[in-house]
Amino acid sequence: MQFALYVNPALVEMLVQVQDTPCPMEGRLHLPTRPSGTALHRAAQSTRPRFPRTFSLSDAVVTLLENHLFQFDNAISTSPQALAAFNAELFNAQLTSITTGRTRPSTPASLPDWHRVIYLAPINNLLEDVNIKNAFDPLFEMNEERKWRSGGIVGTKGPWILGREVPEGAGEKFQPLAVVWEQSTVSILNTDFELLRYAIQQNSISIDETGNAIVGNLGDREESLRRTIGHMWLRLAAHRVRIGIFTTHERSIIFYVNNNRVEVSRVFRRGEGGLGNVLGGLMPLFTALSFLHPSDYLFDVGGPPILTK
Repeated sequence: MQFALYVNPALVEMLVQVQDTPCPMEGRLHLPTRPSGTALHRAAQSTRPRFPRTFSLSDAVVTLLENHLFQFDNAISTSPQALAAFNAELFNAQLTSITTGRTRPSTPASLPDWHRVIYLAPINNLLEDVNIKNAFDPLFEMNEERKWRSGGIVGTKGPWILGREVPEGAGEKFQPLAVVWEQSTVSILNTDFELLRYAIQQNSISIDETGNAIVGNLGDREESLRRTIGHMWLRLAAHRVRIGIFTTHERSIIFYVNNNRVEVSRVFRRGEGGLGNVLGGLMPLFTALSFLHPSDYLFDVGGPPILTK
């Protein structure tokens, strides 16, 4: 998608100017934790309907997100109040991305906090702004309160779920819409991302009847990729959502349930974002993901399971 298609390039330019400052990680290289076998089995046994278990390469989700950035740009541009709120929030996000570099977290456990401060907290402010919500009507249904938060269904510990608060009875519950799984570069190598795509291209990755990932012979990184696929598939299947991002901050890739398969996008590399590669920056990527229509997120017609608040 060419940048010239945007109605107001200045808005998208503000998104790409939020810097993806390097987050050096400390510690020895280690494998990601194993996904919960019980949670995998539970997700695999669900028949409402069965969640896809095969993988393919496709950038269909990239097109979807880029198109919605166009809609985001257009909606904001036509509302002076929404435009003012957007400009103020993005200015602060740009400033934060530059000035907090010296005090950035330096341990793997702090990576979610880094992403929260730089990207997700400002996006939550945009999601909560009444002028921006009005500009996007009817993308927001039932006067929903949409936001990013940590947590998840049992067996899918953190870090991030995009969801909406849905009125139910005397209270509210939280309905998942999309997920982000973060790992540091001391557990996932930069080369693992292309290796993952290679394995999918060779049809050597799938999910068995118990929910465990089956991975072909990939040498010493085989177990790492098996756990990565298991974690991403579990988060999508357990929350019954169609879109998930896997990121180490240095590299990011998008999982998208489409055409009864789990499609995996091209790899996005830190520092390569810009007007010609808008989703190469984490702020445009997370923003595009945050403002989709509910039907773009939900795997089941009736919606995914709802978490208690």
